[in-house]
Amino acid sequence: MFTLVGVTSAALEDYMQYLIWRPVLRHDFLAPILIVESKHPGHLLAFVPREAGGNWLLIYRLDGSVSETMLDNLTADAKHREDLLNRYDGAEWFAQWRLR
Repeated sequence: MFTLVGVTSAALEDYMQYLIWRPVLRHDFLAPILIVESKHPGHLLAFVPREAGGNWLLIYRLDGSVSETMLDNLTADAKHREDLLNRYDGAEWFAQWRLR
């Protein structure tokens, strides 16, 4: 499956660069989530909206191969983490997973 490695904030420019230059695995307009392959083998990146503007960039380590079921599960996980990051105590959650 997959494991969350960390999270960081990303600007719209970062989102567009990854959309253009990395292989897109899922681009969901209904739940605005972009999932792309990382340049590091075995890792995926998920962009989810940030209430303060821009996006959250979630980094996942992939255990196995990419499948439609795995992408569905990753999308659901990213949506859940988006909700955690954008709620009133999201700063505390972000501090636990932030990439340094």
